[in-house]
Amino acid sequence: MSERKKPIYLGRLNKDQKTYKFTADPFDFVNIVDSKIFFENGPHKKFKFLANISGEYIESPEEPDRLCGIITKNMQTYEEAIKIADDFPVKKQEWLMNIFSGIKEQGSILYQNDEYLIIPDYTWNGVNIDDIHILCFFKQYRGKYIRCLRELTHEHIGLLQKAQQDVFRVIKEKYNLDSNRFRTYIHYPPTVYILHLHFSLLNNCTLHAHVDKSHLLENVIRNLMCDSDYYKKNMLALLS
Repeated sequence: MSERKKPIYLGRLNKDQKTYKFTADPFDFVNIVDSKIFFENGPHKKFKFLANISGEYIESPEEPDRLCGIITKNMQTYEEAIKIADDFPVKKQEWLMNIFSGIKEQGSILYQNDEYLIIPDYTWNGVNIDDIHILCFFKQYRGKYIRCLRELTHEHIGLLQKAQQDVFRVIKEKYNLDSNRFRTYIHYPPTVYILHLHFSLLNNCTLHAHVDKSHLLENVIRNLMCDSDYYKKNMLALLS
């Protein structure tokens, strides 16, 4: 049996405004004073807790995250990708269905219409603009969901462009940030098989925007303009 990975928690020490990373389960900490869940949707949870902890649990916020281990490259065909999408557990997408159906996170929605929904990523605290991370989830298109990059064709270009412009408009209105400060990208493979766009600042070089799984929307659109079946015909390299 493989060892269970402990989750990573972000928090502050007393009145220190820096965000620290705690790599131990908070319930392993001693002398917990208070713990309260203030956000929950499926497997996603946020909670606050007060506890006395020892230094071994603290990782310096200045210490950069690093990829460790051997990276291997696999070439994946369209058929292999669709098989993965077909087999993806419905349970793992329940949290997103909760948002679409109006059960969860309705107060967090920035904008929605019949085609897509714009919402901050739940991991962003909504305060530190440098870490801003906005998502645009696409609703059903002609009666079914576009599940991932592989299912995009030339007919989706207008939808993608319209969604991007609406996200930029919302970001400008709410956060007073210009579109030329952002990158727009699609993860492949995705963490959830319902197509969505990511928006983050160009100077935010976090792992979720790395080239190994992030495809810039501008490049995606150009590829589709050249060949409507680009993402069906071509094998994509995956790093693991």
